[in-house]
Amino acid sequence: MITQDTAESQRFCERCGTALAGGRCPLHGFDVKTNGSTLSSVASPAANTPAPIHNRTPAWSSAPAEPSPPRWEPAPVPRDEPRPPRRSSDSSSWDSSRSSAPSSKWVAVVAAALAVVFMIALIADHLHFQSAADADHRALAKLDQRVSDQLAATNALANKVGGLGTDTAAVARQVLPSVFTIDTPDGLGSGWVVGSSGGNSTLITDYHVVQSVWTNSGAHTVQVKQEGKNLTGTITKVDKGDDLAIVTVKATLTALPRSTTDAQVGDAVLVVGSPLGLSGTVANGIVSSFRNGLIQFSAPISPGDSGGPVVNRQGQVIGVAESKLVGSGVEGLSFAIPISTVCSTVTTC
Repeated sequence: MITQDTAESQRFCERCGTALAGGRCPLHGFDVKTNGSTLSSVASPAANTPAPIHNRTPAWSSAPAEPSPPRWEPAPVPRDEPRPPRRSSDSSSWDSSRSSAPSSKWVAVVAAALAVVFMIALIADHLHFQSAADADHRALAKLDQRVSDQLAATNALANKVGGLGTDTAAVARQVLPSVFTIDTPDGLGSGWVVGSSGGNSTLITDYHVVQSVWTNSGAHTVQVKQEGKNLTGTITKVDKGDDLAIVTVKATLTALPRSTTDAQVGDAVLVVGSPLGLSGTVANGIVSSFRNGLIQFSAPISPGDSGGPVVNRQGQVIGVAESKLVGSGVEGLSFAIPISTVCSTVTTC
């Protein structure tokens, strides 16, 4: 039985399954009555002719059938047309197969950027450490140079302060053969060989050592002594103002070299003479100062040293011992005539 409510949506006959045409089955001739709830059969021209019944259904129910809700089916999509991308269960996101590709690209870009930043940081650190290392090397080089300069200055100062050091004995051995005791009737003094030529040798001494002999009438002779030697010397020239005198002997003796440079304060010196007649005595000190045209030095001298040589570390004569200051508590205030004065007055150097 077909109800009116379902007539518009009914597309097939419930009895035979034949498609309806104009709301009625072409095989059975059912029609829809508008004033009733059932469909009645209207004779068709072929009503007396039995028609085949296909898919005959069981007996009709007197109760009207519940209308089934309409079902909507998607229209078929041709195979050759591109289909829109399917969305996943989450309507706000695309299918993972299509959205993963852009994400992978962004991950690769970020990773490359991080790698570049890391490499730049490594290069910057390397340059910083290299610059620091270069600065340290330069500082160490400067420090080494300063240490070397300081060591050189320390060694030079030690040589000056220490005097002749281990060379003192060598210098003394070099000088002693050229230093003699000058013996006069009024006292003793010292003298040293300044030159030797033609079998004669010239000695330098102080004028005040031979003054008594020089001013007396008669021969101007003195005794020139050294251990194992006793020579007669003649006073040939004097300079009273500079307290210098020359004594000549007939013998070939070893002369001492003279310094060609001026002495400096702090230079180490040796004094060789015959203090109180003790020939061959050596004392050491330094140049203390320059006063009134004389060299002040710290080596102690005594009566008998006057006229003896004052030599530097090379054994070169820088002056002639002349005098000292005497007083209670006074020590090491000795004076010598510079060699430049000797060479410009009584002899030629």
